[in-house]
Amino acid sequence: MIDIDSGVPTARSRLLTNRYDWLITNIRLEAYNGLQLAYLAHVAGKKIRILIYGEEADLTLAREAQRLGAFFESRALITRTVNSYLTGALPAADRRDPGRRDRREPIRGGRRSYDGAWLLVH
Repeated sequence: MIDIDSGVPTARSRLLTNRYDWLITNIRLEAYNGLQLAYLAHVAGKKIRILIYGEEADLTLAREAQRLGAFFESRALITRTVNSYLTGALPAADRRDPGRRDRREPIRGGRRSYDGAWLLVH
């Protein structure tokens, strides 16, 4: 199941009432930001993996996302790497420095099928 929301208020209520395996969100969401949804999931005790994407200029927000246990990806690479996040064996935390561009594959891991629930907010 994939739910796609374009607004934070509906995404927030879905996040609290439904079970999702992934939250994928932009760091910049008009009057809100993706960190607010990540905080909500964290405080609510949700067992959810979080992928936040944004511009490379968002380093402070990227580091804050990583402190919450989220993975951060640049907006330029998100379409090429989202499959690696969803299907790969991921480390427990994203320890990459968002200020340095890594020329290797962003997230390396094994291949496996994935049939989970995602909540995407853009």
